[in-house]
Amino acid sequence: MNFNFVSHLETCYNAVQQNTTLLYYSHIPTAIIILFVGFFVLSKNRSLLSKILFGITVTFSLWIILNLIVWTNYNSELIMFSWAVLNVFDVLFYVLCFYFVYVFIEKKDVSFGVKMIISLILSLIVIFSLTTYHLQGFFYNDCVAIEGEIFLDVIFYIELGISFAIIFFCISKYIFAGRDDKRQILVLMFGMSVFLLSFFVAGYLADYYGEYDIELYGLFGIIIFMASLAYLIVQHSALDIKLARAQALVWSLIFLIGAQFFFIRNPTNQVLNSIAFVLVCFVGYGVVKSVKREEQQNDRLIHFSKELTRANAELKKLDSAKSEFISIASHQLRTPLTAIKGYISLILEGAYGTNAERTDDALNKIFLANERLIQLVEDMLNLTRIESGRLDYHLESNVQVEEILSELKDMFILRAKDKGLELTIMESEKLTPLITADKSKLREVISNLMDNAIKYTKQGFVRVSAEPIGNVVRITIADSGMGISEESIKTLFTKFSRGTDSTKVYTDGSGLGLYVGKNLIESQGGHIYIESDGVDKGSRFIIEMPIKRDNVVMDQEKRSFVEGDGIKQ
Repeated sequence: MNFNFVSHLETCYNAVQQNTTLLYYSHIPTAIIILFVGFFVLSKNRSLLSKILFGITVTFSLWIILNLIVWTNYNSELIMFSWAVLNVFDVLFYVLCFYFVYVFIEKKDVSFGVKMIISLILSLIVIFSLTTYHLQGFFYNDCVAIEGEIFLDVIFYIELGISFAIIFFCISKYIFAGRDDKRQILVLMFGMSVFLLSFFVAGYLADYYGEYDIELYGLFGIIIFMASLAYLIVQHSALDIKLARAQALVWSLIFLIGAQFFFIRNPTNQVLNSIAFVLVCFVGYGVVKSVKREEQQNDRLIHFSKELTRANAELKKLDSAKSEFISIASHQLRTPLTAIKGYISLILEGAYGTNAERTDDALNKIFLANERLIQLVEDMLNLTRIESGRLDYHLESNVQVEEILSELKDMFILRAKDKGLELTIMESEKLTPLITADKSKLREVISNLMDNAIKYTKQGFVRVSAEPIGNVVRITIADSGMGISEESIKTLFTKFSRGTDSTKVYTDGSGLGLYVGKNLIESQGGHIYIESDGVDKGSRFIIEMPIKRDNVVMDQEKRSFVEGDGIKQ
């Protein structure tokens, strides 16, 4: 615009001397209140909703500052610049208000397309606000700008449209909302609509009648909005902020008493107001501190309550697991006990007569059932100790794997021979390095794997080997038995789990041996796993135990722990 202004106009100077009390009271406290709320909320919560609210407070505060410049300055060029930018911030905080309401109710952001449309509208307003479509001249007698009617009508329609859009949106959501949500929507709609409509009506009337001091009264609507927002924060924990009523009251009193310093001119009143301000600050500090302490105690109680709830859920889970365990254990224990009872009863009743061979066969079955029972009890005891963390390990630093394999060879020779299997303890040129392990528990696990290999192999071989691989000693129990499917491998080492086909060959297994064995090995720093090429293609159970640190592999020739090449039938 090419206006030839005189920078300092006497008429403007005289105009700004009127209504200064109302001017400062309408602008300064309003700006302080909204900025305080905006910064407070953002400091407590960095959510999208808090950021939008902060944007509203900053935008409206900038509008207030520019409006204050228009009212209190007598530099015509500065007045015209502020007047040009005012409408931009005007529309911007209306848009932000709708944005705030949408996110508050929907709990989600608006779409990218909506953001682009809004950005385009705001860009056009910014462009046209700096042209003659907006500012067409300057009345130096009244110290006001001459604005284009079309531009002003567009601004008014946008403001009015957004105001009613907020009301209609809130009503539509209120109808289908829950009880607590309805109350929040109602409070938010009331505070926001009073603020925006009062601001719009005051601005419209000021422009229509040319009495621009009417515009000052429209600023007080923001206080209603902030009050409604404070209510939502205190009563409904809106914006996830826990603000006690006492804290809100103290801050309000401090602000209200402090605001009086801008308007009091009597010295006596100033002194009395200063005393009251200091007393409120000290008392308020004590109240706020007390409230914070109470909130901390409440937070601790809530935390303990959650912990108790979690512990209760864990206890219920453990109780359910205990019931399941007792049910399975009772079934597993009953089977061998029933067999023992039945055979003993038949012997006592003379069902086998005096035939020693038949009697020996019955006693042998009793012995095997008893062995199963002992193994089951041992597995259950180990299971209980493992899950309660009470299983003791007696680690030795000089365990030689070949010694364990030699002992187990003697134990399983006859069983392998009776089934017609080739049991081989594979030999290597040197002894494997010493390992640190609980020898008895490692022996127990290897024994269980060898027992399973013989049990589930109808014909062929069972081969056991030990060799150093990197920093571990690998013990492999391989067989030509029934193998295992890839699906069964995934659950094989879980509690009470057995391979899907194993029950067809051996029906009395408990499903605990591998689970217990896995825990025994891993608790000593080892690793156990299975390899199989598939059903009927054999399997390989592999144990890897870490080699003792600084251990020197024995260079001497391997002593013969196993006589011959194995057991063949």
